[in-house]
Amino acid sequence: MDMEVLSIAEATSGVALSCWLMAKRVSAKIGRIRADADHEISHWKMEAARARIRAYELKLEIDAWKAGHAQGRRDVISALPLVAVKHDPVNHDLVTCDCQSATQIEHNA
Repeated sequence: MDMEVLSIAEATSGVALSCWLMAKRVSAKIGRIRADADHEISHWKMEAARARIRAYELKLEIDAWKAGHAQGRRDVISALPLVAVKHDPVNHDLVTCDCQSATQIEHNA
């Protein structure tokens, strides 16, 4: 009977030891998975921050382009009356350009 108790004790301790070792291995594996997940999360948070910065930079570029485009349009619109007067044959006397024609340049040379 002592042998049976000893065999049962050994079996029980063997099972307990196996369960403890499996729990340690599983715990270590879970720790590695969590560390990998934390690393991935950190990586994607940094990528998201970079994307937000780039989006903000693009917004600034677009706003600057729009402002330049609007200013260019205003400049062209404000210059149109001057261009119209210069090329209007009726108002040819009103043009105050000191430019010389090609024939005047040839005669002066």
